[in-house]
Amino acid sequence: MTGADLGELAKGQLAPFCFEGQERLSIEGPKVTLSPPQAIALGVVLHELGTNAARYGALSNGTGRVNLSWTLGPGRVVLAWAERQGPPVVPPQRRGLGTKLIQRGLPDATIDWRFEADGVVCAIDLPLAKLQPKNCGAARVNL
Repeated sequence: MTGADLGELAKGQLAPFCFEGQERLSIEGPKVTLSPPQAIALGVVLHELGTNAARYGALSNGTGRVNLSWTLGPGRVVLAWAERQGPPVVPPQRRGLGTKLIQRGLPDATIDWRFEADGVVCAIDLPLAKLQPKNCGAARVNL
């Protein structure tokens, strides 16, 4: 079983929301390999965060910025999504499909939302799944 690099995953999922030559998105953190199920789920979550930033948040105007960073802890990765210099933030009155998708897409994660005046902040504390090595030995069949 192989995994996916978190940095490459983040760049791929967020690239559609930033035009080339603009420095409105920063992505930084140590090398982390996610299991395939985690990579799929986190990819959807990052895409949803990017979509929300482009529609309503920091990437919806000409001056906003988004910073995605992460740190490693024992058996976990903690991601921090921070939007700044976007339009004034109005906390949502209800949880939309995107918010539900983010929270249900990572069932083992702890997700903390803050709707600050100058941007949305989302912290995701995700336990890392242990990657199982591929079984490269020959299959044995007893007849």
